[in-house]
Parts: sequence; structure tokens; C-alpha cells
Amino acid sequence: MASRAAAVETIRRGYQRFVIGGGSGEVGMGFGGQETSIRVVMLKPGDPGFEAATDARAFLGPNWAAIATSEIGFCP
Repeated sequence: MASRAAAVETIRRGYQRFVIGGGSGEVGMGFGGQETSIRVVMLKPGDPGFEAATDARAFLGPNWAAIATSEIGFCP
């Protein structure tokens, strides 16, 4: 669930790839609950770590555009 939400938000925000649990100082978003939180780092070509990050479109599959525009986001 968190990976799918991260992929959707990555595309919506104009990024291409993401890493869950990335380091500080990067552009990203957080998902939080009462006891658990994760950090998602979103990357564009040229950003450090881009090549090793998960491709959001590939993660969502061939219907990525429909998924990214139809699913409810978790972040404002």
C-alpha cells in the first residue's frame, strides 16, 4: 500500500523515481500513523540515487497514467 501510494504521488508531483526510507535533505513526503512512519524520497534524472531508485511508472504498470489520476492521494 505505501509503495503504491509513493508511486502515485511521485508521478503527481512531477518526479520519476522514488526510494522508501531515503536519507534526509532530499525532496520527499512522509506517511505517518500513530506508531509508524516512513520517508519517501522522490527523484528526477540527475539526482543522486536516481539510477538505483524505483521507477514509479514501471511500478504501477502499463496503466500508470490512469492509476495516477484516479486514485486518492495521501498527501496535500
